Amino acid sequence: MPDSTSIPQPDTGQFRLEFPKIEPLRKEDMLGAKHYLEKKLDWGSGFSLRTVDRLEGRWMFGLLLTLIVVFTVLRVGYHNKYRQLQAAFLSTRYMKQVVREEMALRHPFSISLLLIFGLATGLLLFHADRQFHFSPLPFHGILLFFIFSGIVIGGVLLKAFLTLIVQFLLAEDGGMVENRYNLLLFNQLTGIALLPFAVLVSFGPNWLILPVLGLSGFIIGGTYLFRLVRSFSTSLNYGTPLVYVFLYLCALEILPLIVAIRVLISEIG
Repeated sequence: MPDSTSIPQPDTGQFRLEFPKIEPLRKEDMLGAKHYLEKKLDWGSGFSLRTVDRLEGRWMFGLLLTLIVVFTVLRVGYHNKYRQLQAAFLSTRYMKQVVREEMALRHPFSISLLLIFGLATGLLLFHADRQFHFSPLPFHGILLFFIFSGIVIGGVLLKAFLTLIVQFLLAEDGGMVENRYNLLLFNQLTGIALLPFAVLVSFGPNWLILPVLGLSGFIIGGTYLFRLVRSFSTSLNYGTPLVYVFLYLCALEILPLIVAIRVLISEIG
């Protein structure tokens, strides 16, 4: 006999899934939460941008925007040369390839990067002078910035020209060609690294100025020391007598650096 017992079926007509009722947020509640966070966490107090003089802010903004646009165009339009520049920073083999291609100063790519280095470094020096007042020049504003930038670019070109004179006096290469390209390429890469710091020191919060300037100086100094080591190694590999290498480093690298540091210390003091 078939089992007439039936399994009770749930009454779907009475089954209902209920969610907790959510009250819409009111504007007063959101403002209250905002004020509570501001009071407890001091929200946003350290990250607000400082007030910048309108005229000064305009030329700084225009300058930095132009440098960023130029670097972006170079990064996209000269992708292979940019990668070659990075490789030459770490490898002497790629550096020799760059020397053979004569791309360190004659190409618009390299000239533009050298200008970025000079202008970014000049802007950092401009802000450093505001903090430490080391410049004896009676100029202010954008004129002082252009003077700093001109000194930086002129110093690089002068040092490159002096290496050419040393090469002529030695009547041989002696690694001077590669050292000259080291000078230019290292400064070009340094300019790219300094560009974000120039933006931060120009429009960032006040408490960030000194750390940014300190880190920028560390990058410049570290790159400079690395270039000295590379130049020393290059000269020895070319068979240049050690006494000539020592005279070169003292006359063109160490002595100007000592004089610059001595002048800065005396002016700041």
